[in-house]
Amino acid sequence: MKETTLQTSRNKLLHHLRVITNISIIQGTFLGGSLATGNADAYSDIDFRIVLAPTVDKNIFLTTLLKKLEPILFIETKTTFYAVIHFPSFIKLDVFVYYPDELPPSPWLATIHILKDTNELLQHIKEDSQKSPYHPTQAEVDVFLAKYYANLHEFYRRLKRQETIYAQTCRFMLIHCLISFWYMEQGYPPNNLGDWSKYEGARSKLTNTQKNTVQQLVMLEPLDFINELIDSTHTTLTSLSVKQSLHFDSAHYQTVTSLIK
Repeated sequence: MKETTLQTSRNKLLHHLRVITNISIIQGTFLGGSLATGNADAYSDIDFRIVLAPTVDKNIFLTTLLKKLEPILFIETKTTFYAVIHFPSFIKLDVFVYYPDELPPSPWLATIHILKDTNELLQHIKEDSQKSPYHPTQAEVDVFLAKYYANLHEFYRRLKRQETIYAQTCRFMLIHCLISFWYMEQGYPPNNLGDWSKYEGARSKLTNTQKNTVQQLVMLEPLDFINELIDSTHTTLTSLSVKQSLHFDSAHYQTVTSLIK
């Protein structure tokens, strides 16, 4: 598929979205993701967000909106407040619906591209978000660390059972945790666990050394992978705790990881 064709199709869909959402019950619309930050490529999807008047039912509105977007190739996800839609043009659309009080300032809103803003609500949220740079919380690090421990033990169990596909799944989750710790260390908000968006390729915020480490971890034999991962993650968590003034229990880390060495 030609990249120019994809970009043209995406622009047409985005224009259509702006037209059909230019109605009074919608107080604002904005783009997130790579289209907002300006680093999109031909394969980037549309991350379209809608701020709805509080008196309007989200589910009814979203259902009506989808009908106006036909023809649709298939709907990957549909809930009461968001949908992931794929079109015959190969364009993917993520659309979320919010009420005004559901958008507190956050690092994710610091780079939005505002399309419609009836009461300047979105502009204020964007400005407030830019004043509050991201800093990982202790709870956030602890959640990722618990998932790291769990996947590390599971990786070892599946190896012993010769369940190689399950083990590979755990390997990638462990690498994802390590990348997330690197992001936190550098002051970037991590993706949700398992979301690889912008963790790879030209849009990644990893250093060349970190990218090389990831490639090595993917290819290493299982036991070498375990040893390299444990060492790299320990180094990263130690540095993260110092830079971000957080607690990391190194002794407990040694206890948990020593069970599979």
